[in-house]
Amino acid sequence: MVAPRATVVLLLSALAGCEDSGMRASPSPGTSRSTAMPSASTPSPLASAKVSALPTASARPTEALEGIWSGSYEAKRGKVDLPKDSPWPAWRKDDGKRLGQGVVELTIEGSGDVRGAVSGALGALSIRGRVEGGVLRAGVAAEDPTGEAAMAGRLTATLKDNAMKGELRASDERGDTVRVAEVVLRRRAAR
Repeated sequence: MVAPRATVVLLLSALAGCEDSGMRASPSPGTSRSTAMPSASTPSPLASAKVSALPTASARPTEALEGIWSGSYEAKRGKVDLPKDSPWPAWRKDDGKRLGQGVVELTIEGSGDVRGAVSGALGALSIRGRVEGGVLRAGVAAEDPTGEAAMAGRLTATLKDNAMKGELRASDERGDTVRVAEVVLRRRAAR
């Protein structure tokens, strides 16, 4: 039989040996003391895998969409559903402003970043967003957010039949003027 003091010395020696070999004893209470796990300093087999297996920048699907896209829209009244006893009558009395045609022009970078502008019936709006998986998601905001009729909203579109087809939704700062427009964007030919 081994004395308790000798057992402690043996355990400490074993642990020290594990530390030196890049292994450490498992701290789990339900496991055997001889179970060993790699330490943080031991290189993982996954870490030494070839990096070339990862997608490269040239393999990004958004590069196929890279370029300048433009199209037109016609802003119409957006529907806001309110209860009949709503205390917000302004939504019931749309002033009819900000209706009509306009233009959307944006640039899709190879990284997927999107920048652009909206002009026309909705006013001067800037576009900032991203394209991922053939889907464009962008915020639109008034270039002059302090203007009386400043609008803000979102633009979403999906690549279909060589065009980005989607919807532009915007409202004023109070939300009582809501506009919606179908948008079809086509890539400009390279010059």
